[in-house]
Amino acid sequence: KCNTMTIELSKYKERDASQMNELSDLHQSNVFLEREKLNLQVEIDSLRSKLIEEEIRHQKLQDQFLVEKLKRAGTHNLTDDDLKHDGQEIVRGIYYFDSMIGKFQSDPFHIIEDLKLLIRSLN
Repeated sequence: KCNTMTIELSKYKERDASQMNELSDLHQSNVFLEREKLNLQVEIDSLRSKLIEEEIRHQKLQDQFLVEKLKRAGTHNLTDDDLKHDGQEIVRGIYYFDSMIGKFQSDPFHIIEDLKLLIRSLN
């Protein structure tokens, strides 16, 4: 009877050791997955930052284009139709660009200033 109890106890110890190994493996997997999650988050943040930088660069180019367009409209002897067409093109450009970058940094003051410049150039 004592021998049977020893065998049963041995089986329980083996089962406990097996469960401890499984638990240890799960813990290691969890640590690995958490590390991967952090690495992916860093990569996502880096890509988001690059996207914002690219949007800002695009905004600067768009601003440059609009300023040149306004200068051209102000220095040439254009007809009213030419001015109206240029003005509509500029306004479309402003709203198109704002819709592109709006989700990152919508700046209504900037659009208002561009529209004021446009109105001044058309008057």
